[in-house]
Amino acid sequence: MQGFKRLSLSGASLLGALLLSGFDQPESQAEAPTSASRLAMCGEGFPQGCVQPVDEARALIYTAEEDGYAFRLLTLSDSEELQSFTQARDVSTPDPMLLDVNLDGVSELFVPVTGGMSNTLYRVWRLEQGRYVLADEVGANTLERDEQTGLLGVGVAVSAVRYSYQVHGLGEDGLEHVYTLESDLADGACVLMPGPGFDEMELDADALLSACEAEL
Repeated sequence: MQGFKRLSLSGASLLGALLLSGFDQPESQAEAPTSASRLAMCGEGFPQGCVQPVDEARALIYTAEEDGYAFRLLTLSDSEELQSFTQARDVSTPDPMLLDVNLDGVSELFVPVTGGMSNTLYRVWRLEQGRYVLADEVGANTLERDEQTGLLGVGVAVSAVRYSYQVHGLGEDGLEHVYTLESDLADGACVLMPGPGFDEMELDADALLSACEAEL
């Protein structure tokens, strides 16, 4: 198991110089096409104020406000607004992130809402019938794409010497647990706890445990 790293969808390089215009422009600019303001496409990560694709046709942009985030879902072709929604937060948190959990070409949105000493609570939003809807929530120290399955890998700090690594898919009722690996630095051991989706993935339990213990 490799070190936990924050990942995000990086679709801007594929879209090259695609620029979206006509978004919250001052009236004087809206009347003059030659000086119309344009939105930048996101590069690495998902910072506020830039556009990040979520599938082949749509993209998200957001602004961070004092007590939350304001998101807008747009068409990539002409920047038409399809949806606007907000998510509250109560402390300073990391940036929201996009990750295609089930490798279906559509990115889920992970919005941090509450931060702690080690872990952050994320609300998970997914695209359904052209709109983002709240699907679930998960507490995490780190989020990544799991190397073994391609699904969502969640790193959770349990204590100073114990760490939990959880793998989830996303079903109709929210996140679906595939397996958890708990590692203990004090005794150099890992414990595997299979979930309902473990056998279906045809994973090798011994290989997972060996890889986990090799990292301790």
